[in-house]
Amino acid sequence: MNMSDSIVSIFDLPDEILLTIFKKLNNFDTLYSLVGVNRKLDNVACDITITRAIDLMITSSNGANNSKTNAIFDRFWIYILPRIHGNV
Repeated sequence: MNMSDSIVSIFDLPDEILLTIFKKLNNFDTLYSLVGVNRKLDNVACDITITRAIDLMITSSNGANNSKTNAIFDRFWIYILPRIHGNV
């Protein structure tokens, strides 16, 4: 077997392994970062074990209401929350 034949991608991992990894991460960050990447990550990131406990009380480090924070929440409210509303 050639070394290039044994390359494994994160997408090759079973959903159960990905879910175990994602449970170690911040749920909000997991959803924001992974929803929309591809169908496999969408399904795992939107699992009820990730979506049932989301901390929406996130503020910027300096307490300011900046455009980056607003863009993150806009994406979450408009795109992600409607997809997971049954699990929250």
